[in-house]
Amino acid sequence: MSINKLLIFNVGTLWKHKDNYYFENSLYKFFEELSLYFEKLTVLVPVCKGKTSEHLQRLDTTRVSVLELPCYTSVGSSYKAMFRFFLNFHQHYKIHEYDCIILTEYLFPLFWYFYIKAKINKTSIIHYVRANAPVTTQKNNLFGFRKWIVRIISNMGNYSVLQLSKKTPAMVTGDELFKIFSANSAYVYKISPSSISAKDIIDKIEERSKEIGLKLLYVGRVERLKGIEILIDSIKILIQHRKLNIKLNIVGKDSRNGNYLENLKRKVREEKLNDYIEFHGHIPFGAELFRFYKKSHIFILPSYSEGRPKAIYEAMANGLGIIATNVGGIPDVINDKINGFLVSPGNVMEISDIIETLYINNELLKKIRKKALEEAIKYTREHSAQQMAKTIKIAVRESPH
Repeated sequence: MSINKLLIFNVGTLWKHKDNYYFENSLYKFFEELSLYFEKLTVLVPVCKGKTSEHLQRLDTTRVSVLELPCYTSVGSSYKAMFRFFLNFHQHYKIHEYDCIILTEYLFPLFWYFYIKAKINKTSIIHYVRANAPVTTQKNNLFGFRKWIVRIISNMGNYSVLQLSKKTPAMVTGDELFKIFSANSAYVYKISPSSISAKDIIDKIEERSKEIGLKLLYVGRVERLKGIEILIDSIKILIQHRKLNIKLNIVGKDSRNGNYLENLKRKVREEKLNDYIEFHGHIPFGAELFRFYKKSHIFILPSYSEGRPKAIYEAMANGLGIIATNVGGIPDVINDKINGFLVSPGNVMEISDIIETLYINNELLKKIRKKALEEAIKYTREHSAQQMAKTIKIAVRESPH
């Protein structure tokens, strides 16, 4: 069966301003590249209004078309949106016009509507699993009753998709998820969507001046799952006990209601680390974000769970040394002590010790950075899109229908 028209469900909110769509999630840059391999690529996503386009990027709708879902930005708000969907929207979606639908975010109720509709229309289905949901919900920003409800929904959804993948192919990010899903199915495929282009990769690494100290960078969502409080504790040890000249920039926004970010800022103030740790909020993928990468030496990602984080590719493209936890798909990309360092989740001392080692041993840091830069070309969106297009066609051809 040839796949010419591809529909992708729920890969991130779009914002509409006048007749244009804008995005924060750089995955849309990848989909623009992926569209080159299909006659038509459409995203079926929540579309919201009211946000200015100043800090967003415009979607190229000549390459990626949009089917609008009611606005929602979280699992909770998606249940409210579901009622608006059935009142006003559901009759507009002609799933039968597409050869294949890629379904992601199975915690959202509309996942099941489109899964059933695709089955009825005999449209090929591929599941796209980006994270280990049970681990993710254990470390979310929720508390009390809401946390337990989300955890129950997450475990039920995870179990359901594991069962569905016995007969429906699944694309997963990283070896951790591959092992989980391939235990149930022979139709599991690893993919690695990337936001960086070959044009984004720098030519060479600038020498680090010892006088300016070591500049560290975190880029990503600001939430408990990402282990940022562990990173702050590591910085405290390095500043107050080991007396190192370092600075950490944290780029990203609170993915929930802002409470976690405010708690982190309070922690920094109470520990008297204001001069060494700075929060910058969300900076969209592009030149301004890349300026942060270019003026940094080390990128740190202390997450408890990940798929294949795009920020690691961005750091490699800018020649940074990388320290990241050995979770999810990260070990597929980072070869410990070769192009970066792997640490255990939640290990403050391990992170501190590696940072100190690289602070003292500039030649080791230069070697790690050079290797990361050399390998960045393997993870461009041009290469990843070509591989994912092949995977989609193989998955549909090989799997039972």
